[in-house]
Amino acid sequence: MCGCGTVVSIGKAQTINPENFTLSSKQSRTRAVLIKMHISCENLVMKEEVEETNVFTALFVRNKETLQWEKVAQTEIVYNNLSPKFGKTVSSQYYFEETQPMLVNVCDFDSVKLTNTSIGKAEFMLHELVSAEGHMLSLKLKDRGREVGTIHIQGKAAASKFSSNMAIFTVDGSTIKSAKKHFYSLLRSDEGEEFTLVYSSKVVHGYRWKAVKIPSADLFCDDENRPLQIVFYEYSSHGDHKPVAAKEFTFAEIRNDYVWDSPVGPIHFKNVTVESRYSFLDYIFSGCQISLSIAIDFTASNGYPRSKSSLHYFNPKTNPYINAIQSIGRVLQEYDSDKNIPVFGFGAQPLEVNRISHCFSLNGNIFDPEVHTINSVMEIYRKNILKLQFSGPTNFSEIIRYIGDTAEWNVNNGNLHNYFVLLILTDGQITDTNDTIDEIVRCSELPMSIIIVGVGNRDFSSMSLLRSGINPVYSKKYNKYVARDIVQFVPFEKYADDPAKLTRETLEGLPNQLVDYMTMKGISTNAEEDEELEADFYSIRKEKFIEKLKAELGDRMEEDAVKEMLETGFPVEKVDVFIETINSGYKNILCNQ
Repeated sequence: MCGCGTVVSIGKAQTINPENFTLSSKQSRTRAVLIKMHISCENLVMKEEVEETNVFTALFVRNKETLQWEKVAQTEIVYNNLSPKFGKTVSSQYYFEETQPMLVNVCDFDSVKLTNTSIGKAEFMLHELVSAEGHMLSLKLKDRGREVGTIHIQGKAAASKFSSNMAIFTVDGSTIKSAKKHFYSLLRSDEGEEFTLVYSSKVVHGYRWKAVKIPSADLFCDDENRPLQIVFYEYSSHGDHKPVAAKEFTFAEIRNDYVWDSPVGPIHFKNVTVESRYSFLDYIFSGCQISLSIAIDFTASNGYPRSKSSLHYFNPKTNPYINAIQSIGRVLQEYDSDKNIPVFGFGAQPLEVNRISHCFSLNGNIFDPEVHTINSVMEIYRKNILKLQFSGPTNFSEIIRYIGDTAEWNVNNGNLHNYFVLLILTDGQITDTNDTIDEIVRCSELPMSIIIVGVGNRDFSSMSLLRSGINPVYSKKYNKYVARDIVQFVPFEKYADDPAKLTRETLEGLPNQLVDYMTMKGISTNAEEDEELEADFYSIRKEKFIEKLKAELGDRMEEDAVKEMLETGFPVEKVDVFIETINSGYKNILCNQ
């Protein structure tokens, strides 16, 4: 098939720089999903005795700009029942990456006076409903502090045919003879005559590209007849790329091996299709867990924490690290059933250890680094920050390897519906770039994502090396490219005054990364098929360490262990505890050995 579509004047084409824009999970913004809510109440207490009741429930969302509650939905009226079950659902749009405060107001309608009287109210976050066991919340209704009954809210995602579909195609101009480098951009028509850039290809010699997958909601808003533009550029290392051909078309037009006789030669659109796949909420609603781990930068460049110029300085009770942990962690912890969060530090020397560590447990035990909830994360951070001697350099590879080992162990033991997210908070450039890239490439084939939040105003340009740009991330150690993009970087200072936007910018790519992994591995939404684990990764790691220790030291374990541990600066009482229980780690109770 040849010829349909409109040739666009390349003088009007939107020029872009491929170094600054490539398709990634972040550009593939999470689409809103409609959450339907079934509501019932129990044991409502009226303010005064009435002969009849006319009860209904109204749902409100908080306006982001005015912070006022705005009504979005209402149930029907149930008559003469203080434990009503409402048949009409109420709904709200759900975004994974946003905190969405909701309010339910249970009211009594006076059919004589034609007025409503509030019986009681309750507030909740929409992500709390989505991530709750059975997607059910039971909340106490209150009126001026007095409990007046219970409200039950059952959540369900509305069916969405296009919730996570992928548009797949190959652009091939291999018959065009050219030694120069080229790339192309895809733009989608929005309101009016505006076109929005949604994808930029890799730079290649000639005009032949590999197949690409783009969320159909991003490319054509799930409307295959929506106008699109494709613009081809001659690449320039100086950034002044020259547009050489442009065309307007629709996805429907290129479905059957479409060929365009462009000004530079024939361009083929091959293997054009839309692939259906499970959505993020399909996995979450079926029991998939998100396990959050946090790693905090304690390098000397942060400044001594008692100094007001330090990024770790509490002014009066918070700092950029605390703000980032709160904003991001409070959302992610809701998707973890036990809310146990491993917390690590790097780039510092614990006071009881005579060496710098790039992966130590902030609670003092590398074999059990978890604390319960984000509140405990902040508590352990405040408690131990002055017990560390800040040092350097800024190395990421050890902590990434540790979480990667955890993810790999879960996969190998049949726990396929546990997705790991490592949140790294750092103030500067990484110094072990190659080792870090090796670990990123390895972890791209594991159920894992890495979120890096840059704190302060230092140079974070090296972070771009960790994400696929013109060329995908490549590991010399493993001799292969990254299987999928798993790294997201966000500068904290850019959103310091808007915690909600920081959360949104940081997390909006995560749902697509999770779905990309599950799709790549062919994992269904049935979490009940997972093997029940008899032990956790940390206890198994501890057992293997003890076995190794015994094999190395044999009968001389106690004597040699005491000598080695004292040389590293351990107090005698901790050596005694170690020898008696072998419970704290060899040489270093804090550090990852």
